[in-house]
Order: sequence, then C-alpha cells, then structure tokens
Amino acid sequence: KLLFKNMKAKNWVSVIAIFLLTLGEVYFMMQIVGYISLLTGAVQNSRQNGVAEIWWYGLYMIICAILRAAIKVIIRIVASATASSCVTGIRQKMYERGNEFAISDFASFSTESLITRTTNDMQNVHIAWLTFLKTAFLAPVVMVWSVILLMQYASASLSIVTAIWLVVLVSAVVVLLMMLTPKFKVVQKLTDMLNVASREN
Repeated sequence: KLLFKNMKAKNWVSVIAIFLLTLGEVYFMMQIVGYISLLTGAVQNSRQNGVAEIWWYGLYMIICAILRAAIKVIIRIVASATASSCVTGIRQKMYERGNEFAISDFASFSTESLITRTTNDMQNVHIAWLTFLKTAFLAPVVMVWSVILLMQYASASLSIVTAIWLVVLVSAVVVLLMMLTPKFKVVQKLTDMLNVASREN
C-alpha cells in the first residue's frame, strides 16, 4: 500500500508502458510458435518450394526473436528506472520521518531496527518491485492469450483440461504466497538480531 501510495504519475505511465510492451513481447512469442508450426508443415509436405518456405519461415522467426529481445531489454530498462524512482521516494520520506522523531520516539524503536528498515528493507522492496514489473504481466498475458488460441483452434476437451490445470496452478501460487508471507516476517526479525550482534561486536 505504501509503495502504490507513493507512486507518481510518471511511475503509473511507466507501468502502463511496461504492460503494453509485454503485450508486444507475447505477440512476437506467439508468432514464433505459429511459424514453428508452419515450418514443421513445410518440412513434412516436402513440396518443390518447401526449401524456400523453410528459409522464409526461419527468417520471420529470427526477426520476431530479435524484436522480442529488443522489447524485453526496453522493459528491463523502464522497470529498473521505475523501481528506483519509487523506492528512492519512499526512502527519502522514511529518512525525513526519522528526523522528526523525538527522543521518546527513538526509545520505542531499536537502533538496529531503524537501520534495517532504511537499508535492508528498502533493498528488498526495490528488488521485489523490480521483479514484479519485469515478470508480473508476462504470465497472465500468456495465459489469457493461450486460452484464447485454445478455444479457437483446439478441441473442447483439451480446452477444458487446460482451463482446469490453469485454475490449479493459480491456486497453488496463491497458497504458496500465503505460506511464504509469515516466513518473510521471521526473516525481518532475524535480520534485526543479526544487526544487534554485529553492532555489539
């Protein structure tokens, strides 16, 4: 909540741009899959112009792969800039809030905890937000796109089986996230204890 609250208009524009770029990346990914199917058909048919078709399909696949790689690089750059901008703003506000503390306020926090919050925690938020921006849109877009293609070209039974497994997969991810969240809280406490031991030494 704090992260979204401190996002500026330019950060939201960057997130939208990443989503649109992800659509382009998935498009070229699916194009490669389609050309693989056409390439396989050209090889199996062994027509007179089959060799020419193979060369053309291969060329189209290379172009799609290059464009997809270029989009992925752009996504990485935009995601890095966005994550850095968001976390920098939060770190600045945290620093300013800390400077406003009275002596009695500092008594309610340990020095080690304040150090962890402004360093290690901010680094974790940065890495998590960067990873989210780079990968969060890709899986849902691929899933939806794949389901649409299955409904268009595959049999009804295959579409139903795929939909069931997608529900199972999403449910498993949600359960894993619920199990991991308490572990992160334990890690934060252990990090505080580690800072205490380090400062004592």
